Amino acid sequence: METIRTHQSTFSTVSLLQIACHLPGTDNSSVESPVFLIDLASIPLQSIYQLIKDAFVSPHVLKLGFRFKQDLVYLSSTFYSHGCEPGFDRVEPFLDITSIDNNLQPRKPGRRLSKQTKSLATVCQEVLGISLSKELQCSDWSQHPLTEEQMQYAVVDAHCLIHIFEVFKAKVVIEGNSVESVTGLQLSHLDLGLKQIHDTQTKCVVSNLVKL
Repeated sequence: METIRTHQSTFSTVSLLQIACHLPGTDNSSVESPVFLIDLASIPLQSIYQLIKDAFVSPHVLKLGFRFKQDLVYLSSTFYSHGCEPGFDRVEPFLDITSIDNNLQPRKPGRRLSKQTKSLATVCQEVLGISLSKELQCSDWSQHPLTEEQMQYAVVDAHCLIHIFEVFKAKVVIEGNSVESVTGLQLSHLDLGLKQIHDTQTKCVVSNLVKL
């Protein structure tokens, strides 16, 4: 997740919205994983506001994010600045990959969870064995159009969260671990364990943001 701010603005605004989906195929035996890169700076935001909001609040779609709470504030303020109602303050069901990773780390009995926060690049390297380009992460995301390399990075950046979630899900199912103390946004579905959420959700959406 890239965070880029200008000095001219007090609040960050979202320039690029990355949405990766994990959907059942038309024959119900396959999986489709499209990734959408939405350039919010080049389209009328009112034309897509309801569509994006419906996906974010749908109880039938599990949303995954990475340290996503503040990004939702930026996303809401971006749409609000273009005449839309604030609507991303309640996103559910929702899981933060950071919290899941933290809870699944081995620890000694009686010791609290570490408060040290890993970067997405670190989690990708540890869980998937792949590296996210630091050079592209720190590149100029305010330029338009984006380069082919930036678009490829944005796709991988969003899609890797689905793969990380699948690894965590398999770990829970195979090893019998439970994630009862997942913390993120304090919403109604966060009291479910990871396996319970897996058993009750059929669709998964990952959303990352590039902020300016």
